Amino acid sequence: MKRAEIIAQLKTLIIPGIIAGVMLIAVCVILLVWNSLKAGQPEQFAATRYGGGDITQVSAYFAAGTGLTYDQLRTTERTLGADDQTVVQSWSLSSQSLEAAPNEAVAKNTVKLDATAVGGEYFLFHPFPLKSGAYIQPDDLMRDRIVINKQAAWLLYGSNNIKGKHVTIRESLYIISGVVDDGNANACAYVPYEMLPADTKFPVYEAVLTNKFTGYALTALKAVTGFGGAALVENTSRFAIPQVWNVLLTFNDRVQQTNAISYPYWENRARVVENKLALLLLFGGLLLIWPIILIFMVVIKVINLIVNTIEISAAKAYRGY
Repeated sequence: MKRAEIIAQLKTLIIPGIIAGVMLIAVCVILLVWNSLKAGQPEQFAATRYGGGDITQVSAYFAAGTGLTYDQLRTTERTLGADDQTVVQSWSLSSQSLEAAPNEAVAKNTVKLDATAVGGEYFLFHPFPLKSGAYIQPDDLMRDRIVINKQAAWLLYGSNNIKGKHVTIRESLYIISGVVDDGNANACAYVPYEMLPADTKFPVYEAVLTNKFTGYALTALKAVTGFGGAALVENTSRFAIPQVWNVLLTFNDRVQQTNAISYPYWENRARVVENKLALLLLFGGLLLIWPIILIFMVVIKVINLIVNTIEISAAKAYRGY
């Protein structure tokens, strides 16, 4: 085949190649958006913060009025620990309305707080940026420390740097351990679960567990007594392509959710992100179709050119012989 003919055939691929290049750039943009959406969900990566490896984060959400009591939480920890599980757990109950009054302020106006009662390693799962101070920890000897957000800090003391200041809640004195930026526009507090009655049921349970093989941790949690009516989530890998593909396949069922579980805001946000990633996966897959087809076309053309060149060379050699 003559050189001019080869060049002419290659020129026919210029416009399709430009289109394929634009599509590949669009796919790269989709990947950047994908990673950005994942990065905005810090509540889903407690296992990574804990140390990674063969561990994973799982969550259980119960319907309003149900959940795990403190005794059930201890039983859960013992049951999972007996199975050689790494058990780092947290539990919480939101929507507690409390009134707090500052003790070291001139104006002692009462501030209404949206409180979340927390236990275990809550701030491993919810690493709100600290403005000052420190988180409360499960091994604190005294259970009289609380964490508040910056809105509550300004309403109480007019500053974020108020570590060690005191507030009165339900006629008891509590120490402000830290101030966080939790992204909430309301005044919020994170208080020790011991503030609530002993038989309180906690509707949110989160844990970092050993994952000996894919799905092992979630299966182990399902086997524990008390989790039968809960919605269970394996957080660590939920944004991986296979899981997002499954979201795409079950998209209609997700939209028509009928259970009575009221998910916390971070889970609702993560579910919205899953839906967005599913659409990005679909769109990205469609964009890759033409580049893949073009690659096959180029490969076929190159093979044809090589075959034609060999045949012409062989014919010339034969005639010359």
